[in-house]
Amino acid sequence: MKKTLEYVLSIILALVVIASLKISLDISINANFDTGNSIIYVLLFVIFSVSIYKALQVKEKRLVICTLIVSILFSLFEVIGFSIDTTKSLDCIISSKTVFLNSIIKFIGIGTIIYVVILFLYEKAIPIINKREDKTIKLFNANKANFFILWGIIMLAWLPYFLKYCPAIITPDSLDQIYQTQGINVLTNHHPVFHTFIIGIGLNIGKLIGNYNVGVAIFTVSQMLTLSAIFAFTIYAMSKKNINNGIKIGTFIFFAFYPIFGMYSITIWKDIPFAIVMLLFILQLVDLIYNEKEFLNSKKKKIYLIISMILVIMFRNNGIYVVLLTIPFLLWFYRKNFKKILIISVIPVIFYLLYTGPVFKIFNIKKGSVREALSIPLQQFVRVLKDRGSELTDKQKQSIYNFLPEDDIVELYDPTLSDPVKACFDDEYFNKNKFEFITTWAGIVFGYPVEVVEAFLCNNYGYWYPEASNWVVSRVIMENELGIKTTSMIENKALNFMDELIDNRDIPVISFIFSIGFMFWIDLICVMYIIYKKEYKKLLIVIPIFAVWLTTIASPVFCEYRYVFSLVVTLPVIIASVNMTLKENKED
Repeated sequence: MKKTLEYVLSIILALVVIASLKISLDISINANFDTGNSIIYVLLFVIFSVSIYKALQVKEKRLVICTLIVSILFSLFEVIGFSIDTTKSLDCIISSKTVFLNSIIKFIGIGTIIYVVILFLYEKAIPIINKREDKTIKLFNANKANFFILWGIIMLAWLPYFLKYCPAIITPDSLDQIYQTQGINVLTNHHPVFHTFIIGIGLNIGKLIGNYNVGVAIFTVSQMLTLSAIFAFTIYAMSKKNINNGIKIGTFIFFAFYPIFGMYSITIWKDIPFAIVMLLFILQLVDLIYNEKEFLNSKKKKIYLIISMILVIMFRNNGIYVVLLTIPFLLWFYRKNFKKILIISVIPVIFYLLYTGPVFKIFNIKKGSVREALSIPLQQFVRVLKDRGSELTDKQKQSIYNFLPEDDIVELYDPTLSDPVKACFDDEYFNKNKFEFITTWAGIVFGYPVEVVEAFLCNNYGYWYPEASNWVVSRVIMENELGIKTTSMIENKALNFMDELIDNRDIPVISFIFSIGFMFWIDLICVMYIIYKKEYKKLLIVIPIFAVWLTTIASPVFCEYRYVFSLVVTLPVIIASVNMTLKENKED
């Protein structure tokens, strides 16, 4: 009887999967396939029904629950993300009873497919990868010579990008920082002042010799050397932890030949050094988790961890939130060494208070506008004003216009970008009327929940929906008054092909390696596997990345690759953490 029920359930779920594919996909290989009258659907039905039946045979309760959680979450991302991406609203889900029913079918169908795939990964694929290997590959042994060889290869792989776009890629944000170093723009911490100071070293050398292009090139080459060195060190660290050869080889190929790394290594953005120090920070946490006793008894290792936390704070303004969100987990997981961890945790926080307080005051460094943290509420204000303005009270309307004093603010609204609305924000009025802002926002949230949720999702769906896409790299130097311009030294077809892959989103499977949402999914899959295996301390490796992701959810752009570049850079370490065997203290 039990097997019969499993057979029936497999058939029903397979039919739902097919129905969800029919609803979701706009495939027109031929008329018959498009209408559903195709042998292809029969073949898919057989494949899915057999796969689902096998998946239903798995009885390990913990494995089933963990897999189910991931599949439900991913299926929600797909259904909601599709609606937001298509209509910039939830209309593809809630506009009618028929649409809602279709959404339920899609949710169950997509969730079923994902469940089968994730179950296969957790039960079959990852255990195979995690088998210990006796063979070693010479290039990936943990010795200094190999570190320098890997460093050199990665640097050489990126060199053509530098030669083509020499001396650097400079966008408006880059130019603002460059101008700050030369006193043309006012020095502020809108872009981290420490990063601006480092840019200034190269620029001022260029100024001394009368050629800003050389100064920019000095900065760019220094950044390339630093980034490639830390990537090589990451592979070296993996070797010391006996990580699977396949993961190390994959990491090396990823670091050396993933075209975005080559492009970003020559781009002047705060996001690049921030990603570098985030990788260093996570590598220190890996070291702590791998061998707690040795780490906490080593002054040098503890100092390295403290320095990495301070650098995270200094290279991006949301770095303090990364550190603050990580500290409670550090204190909890290592509560047996509470005093040592507390000292490690307190020092970076004290540094931040001194750095952004007295130091900023001494050097007359202005802090960034509070509007940078209010992208979501401001978007929600204007969304409701646009869609439900006739229902707002005069007091609510007036309050919105007090903070956004622009007559055509509704026309400026872009669901996926808060910059046009944010530019109209009155900082001075906000500083004097913060309580009014909170009460107005609360009234909007409770009065118009659908519009509020839609505004929120439109501003961040690219960070969790794999099919979302946006620009990833720039390839120009902004026109400037310092005479900095591109001097291309080579023209290489292979380089052009790699470069063009970044913008081509029509290649099945390959296009997903440039998807922020897809990489976030990989992190989530690793996290749930760690939970499934009860290796909870390993979660500490992922906490800083999720902290970055959470702060990005409130960012001004729906899908800005550079904002979560640290997620991309640390992805191999997250994957390797699943393969890592701890030396001691697997569980308290």
